[in-house]
Amino acid sequence: MNKQKKHNTWKRCLCIVFVLVLGITALSGCGAKKEASSDEYVKLKWVFGGPGKLADSDRVWALFNEKLAEYIPNTEIEFVCIPHADYAEKWRLMSASQEQVDIVWVSWALNFAEEVSKGSYLDITDLVEKYGQDMQAGFPDWLLDLTSIDGRIYAIPNYQMMTNPNGFSIEKSHVDNGWLDIQAAEALLTGDKMLTKSDYKMFEDYFTKVLASDEKVKYVSWEFLKRGIKEKIGLPAEGLERITGNAVVKRGDKGYKVYDLISDFPESYQYYDLMNEWYNKGIIRKDILETPSEKEGKYLLWWSTVLKGAKERVEAKRGVPMEVFGRETQLYVNYNGVSTSTALASTCSNPERAMQVLNLLNSEKGAELLNLLSYGIEGEHYKKISDKRIEWLGAGVPGSSNNKYGYENWALGNALVSYTTQNDPEDWNEYIQNDVNMKAEISPLAGFSLDLAPIKFEVAQYNAIMKEYEYLERGTTPNYKEILEQRNQKLREAGSEKIVAEVQRQIDEWAKAQGK
Repeated sequence: MNKQKKHNTWKRCLCIVFVLVLGITALSGCGAKKEASSDEYVKLKWVFGGPGKLADSDRVWALFNEKLAEYIPNTEIEFVCIPHADYAEKWRLMSASQEQVDIVWVSWALNFAEEVSKGSYLDITDLVEKYGQDMQAGFPDWLLDLTSIDGRIYAIPNYQMMTNPNGFSIEKSHVDNGWLDIQAAEALLTGDKMLTKSDYKMFEDYFTKVLASDEKVKYVSWEFLKRGIKEKIGLPAEGLERITGNAVVKRGDKGYKVYDLISDFPESYQYYDLMNEWYNKGIIRKDILETPSEKEGKYLLWWSTVLKGAKERVEAKRGVPMEVFGRETQLYVNYNGVSTSTALASTCSNPERAMQVLNLLNSEKGAELLNLLSYGIEGEHYKKISDKRIEWLGAGVPGSSNNKYGYENWALGNALVSYTTQNDPEDWNEYIQNDVNMKAEISPLAGFSLDLAPIKFEVAQYNAIMKEYEYLERGTTPNYKEILEQRNQKLREAGSEKIVAEVQRQIDEWAKAQGK
């Protein structure tokens, strides 16, 4: 081989090696996001829901970053607060356009499983294991199951009151007048028998007495019609968990049987009989369809929690003596029982540093930072009442646009490590942790997540049909029985039975994989 050929051969080999090195380097860069060293500056964008940017937000957020440097050096957070009413839609736009976001709040208005299936959030299972020791020390064992799909974690639940048994509020004067025996009412609604139309006679008598009085507030609330009757009458006393559309399971059922809400509980149609009777008697206001939004204090039997301090909170809102009674007393955490959580967006630039921040704000170690981020500056936005209790100096409501600063702690981290306010009963955090969360029954389906893809068309059709016939729920149609049958036929034709079958199939596969 002459010198020129040897030279050309050597050049070709060198080029091949160079290309291979470049290819390997490029591939390694695509495989995972870079982990910044502790001395490398990292700026993260955190998007969450609230009242929007407030007068003192920039000043408090700058102070937060100063304090954060004491815990996690060379880290800065850019906060973006989107009003709750706009949050879901704005997040969808941000996600679709791949806008650079690192940490993102997961609102109750978003379908968590759908967002995961779209790739909106990162799988953080390994990051939680590596960086989440502090927050996990304060979490119950089951908490992270609520934001897991197929055994992988996609968000950190904002730990707070994880179950909220509810009931109704009533003016104390009505009880004193003997118009409603609230002990009997609670015993009825929380009992272990299936309710029928005749069981609601005591409530009808109450509404009739109010109508005959000179009380200004006369009409029953939609909250009571929905929670007190529609979700109770003719249904299993233990209650139901809705999976999607018409597919439901009985609370606590370890047999995982999926029921059809349309056809499996025919006794529940007594609801429509009762609503029409009450509508004709004037108990339900005649223009109810024109007043879809109701205001507390303008209707009878408004919804209320029945946890510690409920009576006092209702009285503070209403300004008159009140009583509360329960429609359920069971402490139960539904399988998807996380109203809010925080995830790492798919565009997260540095997941390792972001998870360190989340670990901090969800643990006792970062309580100082969470309090600053939630409540602002002592002496300006709140005053200390005791070591872990404060009083708002503004409107007295966290997240109010009337305050110069203040955000809901449950949208930012572990609410049970932060201050309580004058609106909370004494020892509220301890009560919620020890007497509510730790005593709650956890759904046997915790950790299950429905893949909507096989039935997304049927579910969309189901929801559209139910929306079309929504007026039936408020008892305003004389020929309601005929119209209900028309609606149910449309639902069956749209695939309601397929929804139930698919949900059952997925639950059976999940239970088998879990060894249940």
